[in-house]
Formats: sequence, structure tokens, C-alpha cells
Amino acid sequence: MISPYTIDTKEGSPAPVLPIVCPLHSTDDHDCRIKNSHRRFRKTGPEFSLFVVVCKEHNIGFTLYPPGYYPYSRHSLAPVSFDGSLLVEQKDNHRFSGTLFDAPLDAAAGNVWCQESTENSLMPRLTTQNRHLGRIARLFGIGADGEPRQREEVSEILMVPGQLLHDCSASLPDATALKIKGTIISRILNRIPFLTSIFERLVEVGAGAGLWPSPLFCNPCDHGLHPTPFHPVRTRGAPDKKWG
Repeated sequence: MISPYTIDTKEGSPAPVLPIVCPLHSTDDHDCRIKNSHRRFRKTGPEFSLFVVVCKEHNIGFTLYPPGYYPYSRHSLAPVSFDGSLLVEQKDNHRFSGTLFDAPLDAAAGNVWCQESTENSLMPRLTTQNRHLGRIARLFGIGADGEPRQREEVSEILMVPGQLLHDCSASLPDATALKIKGTIISRILNRIPFLTSIFERLVEVGAGAGLWPSPLFCNPCDHGLHPTPFHPVRTRGAPDKKWG
């Protein structure tokens, strides 16, 4: 579950908008009873403790992640702040700098992450860089298991040319050098419009790739849990047209 965090004036630390329902609220006629459970601090990911809430009625608990992060993520997926607002682009950095996409951006620039790290170090390693490249390829549908239908969905949700995704899908399997892999993925990153909905779009694409469950967002207006506006693109069913 994803909910915007703002600074609590009493405690001085980030606190989320609390939902009034749980993910199971539509499965029966019982009213949810949402309670705060505890806060969970992580060594990686958001630099503050996350709220864990429970529904006493449906006997489930769930973590409230801030915008930018997907479940169990160590890196942000999009350049947004914990309240959901889009971060201002930095002139000297790529607009996706500081996110999961550092791996391909560094690779394209010829920056290879270190081979080894010291004990308890959080410095990224080459194995992590390669793992992120594979994860991103799957995200965009350009990996070995990517399907034409998935790339059509990615194209529509992220507003990038479908032909670009097909071209990247055709060239990535033959790429062995890290720099070439990073360059291929960076071509896609450079074409994604820098919109306020960028995180919602990316997290929905990730759900379509099977990287995490379909996201639900807590709306500050009604405190309900809702899918992204782009969820229907993935769930409307395959068209009669045969792609490819």
C-alpha cells in the first residue's frame, strides 16, 4: 500500500495519510477497523521509519510505503518526494538519478560498480548493478521473457514509442558489454515524459511485469485505497489484434 507521508507537527517526523479501509474491504460487508501497529525502520529505502497498520476486522497487517517506493524496495523507482510531489530536475544529473535506474545510467556512462564491498557496507556492487539491469529489462518488457503485448502496455502507460521498445528488445539479448546494456535502457529512460504521474505509471508497469502486486494508493481526500488510473490498461484484456 502506498500513502503520502508528511511531517507530523507533533512528533516532527514523517507520518502517512492513514487509510480507513484495508485491501480486503471489498470482499465482504464488514467494516474495516484500522489501527496503528508499529513503525518499521529499514537500513535501506526511505530514510525514516514506515508505518505498519492492521485491520482488526479482517486480521491482516500491511506496510504503508511512501510514493516512489514499491514493496520491499531498497531504491526509489521515480524521482518523487515522500509526499508524492515531483522532484525538481537537477542540471548536472539525469532526471532519474538517485533511483533504481542509476544502474543503467552508470553503465551507459562507463561507470562499473565495485566488484566487492566491505562488511556492513551499503556501497552497491557489480552483481547488484547487473541484477538491476535485468530487473529493469523485465520492467520494460525488453528482457528475454518480454512479450509484445507487454511492450504495448508499457508504451501506452509510459508514453514512449512502441517501436523503440521493440527495437530495444531485439538488441538487448545480443548485448554483452555492460555499457551497451545501459545505453539501450537509457534510450527508454530518455523518452519517458517527466510528469507528476511518473511514479504511478512506473509502478503499474512493474505490476504488469509481475515484479510486485498491483499497487493501491491511499487517497488523502477520502482515505480510501484505490488503484492507479493506469490499472485499466493492464486489465482490459488482450485485443483481438495479434501483435507482432
